[in-house]
Amino acid sequence: RIISPSTRDWIVSAIVDGAALLPAAIPLVMPRYFTQFGVLYVSNVVPAANSSIAIDAEEGTSMARYLRYWVIHTLLSCLLESFRPVLAWVPLSTHATLILWAYLQLKPVTETLFALFEWELTAFGLLHAQKDTKDGDTATGHDIDKTLTVQLLRKASSMLPKAGNTQQDESETNNSGETEKKEWEMVQEREGATCVIDQLHHAKVD
Repeated sequence: RIISPSTRDWIVSAIVDGAALLPAAIPLVMPRYFTQFGVLYVSNVVPAANSSIAIDAEEGTSMARYLRYWVIHTLLSCLLESFRPVLAWVPLSTHATLILWAYLQLKPVTETLFALFEWELTAFGLLHAQKDTKDGDTATGHDIDKTLTVQLLRKASSMLPKAGNTQQDESETNNSGETEKKEWEMVQEREGATCVIDQLHHAKVD
């Protein structure tokens, strides 16, 4: 097969979900003020309508999908709201936000992000691990060191100056200062000795 099943599902999802997102292409090419309405349409109106259709049709798969989406929606909304003062100064940030929300409408993206979020909560003990449907055992292997949160914190801490390096730098600075001071004292002693010798030489000549 030329196209794998996962790629085929991605293309089908993009075509089906993209039909409802076509009206958002108009504010995408307009100024920021109008693009904001496109963001509201893509992030709230479209998924709310799809959620209502799924509830009316009693489709468990679709209902679970949009429940996951609203969890991601809450997290991303809080994140964007916290960075709003910064994004206000970034050119085309509203247009990029519109594209981001449209990308999140795809089913594979929603499921991937929710699985990542579920993994983080389970690893930190904030969410109980689901039991395996075959043998009833609780799923294991949630290592907290493998979570994205811990990896980001470690990377950020590695960029900070370490206390040991700071103390070493201070000791090296102190040592260099003491060395310069000793050299200066030696120069002063040599100059003083030279002056004494010159005075003795002039006294002998006189």
